[in-house]
Amino acid sequence: MTTFQVLSGAGASSLRVLFQPGACIKAESDALISKTSNVELTAGMDGGGGGLLGGIFQAGCRLLQGESFFMQYLKCGAGQGEALLAASEIGDIKVLDLVPMIDGQQPEAAQGAVRGAVLVANGAFLCADSQIEMKSRC
Repeated sequence: MTTFQVLSGAGASSLRVLFQPGACIKAESDALISKTSNVELTAGMDGGGGGLLGGIFQAGCRLLQGESFFMQYLKCGAGQGEALLAASEIGDIKVLDLVPMIDGQQPEAAQGAVRGAVLVANGAFLCADSQIEMKSRC
């Protein structure tokens, strides 16, 4: 399980990500500030579940909306790992606890968890668990 901790600063916030072995997140291409040596950094397109063509379409939509074409993927190897992320714009960071869909159904949500889809404004996304499906509207 990955833990997200918001670190508030004077006018800007950052996000401390604590990884368990094998955990993976995806983040905006310019979000990474630092990481431990056992966290591997790669880049790729986030397809949003539409295969190769869906991935290219979604990446193109993100590009047209001023977002990054590629995403960063941070994966923890053996042992626990840590990364520090921040948005390129000044502002606060809010962690949303999303309830995953299991076989097309949403299980009971923990108190404070968000059920269903979340719509965020351009530039508002920082990072998510790699299993979270993201789609851009064109």
